[in-house]
Amino acid sequence: MPNQRLLTARRAKGLSQQALADAVGASKSHYSQIEEGRKRPSIALADQIASLLDEPMEALFGREALSLSEGLTPAPEKTASGA
Repeated sequence: MPNQRLLTARRAKGLSQQALADAVGASKSHYSQIEEGRKRPSIALADQIASLLDEPMEALFGREALSLSEGLTPAPEKTASGA
């Protein structure tokens, strides 16, 4: 499933996939697979992309996706009762 938030943020900055990939030191192929939802970025790459697009990492990629890209288990969501 394509990452619409990432696509929208990139287009809002007027960047092509190639320009964004070049700016963060990734190949266009690798970046396009991230945008298309076929690959997850590393935390470091997600941070570079988010910084370039002036967006929070979690807003672009989601906390769970970022945790999974590093092989971490996402923390459980807190409920209103605090449990």
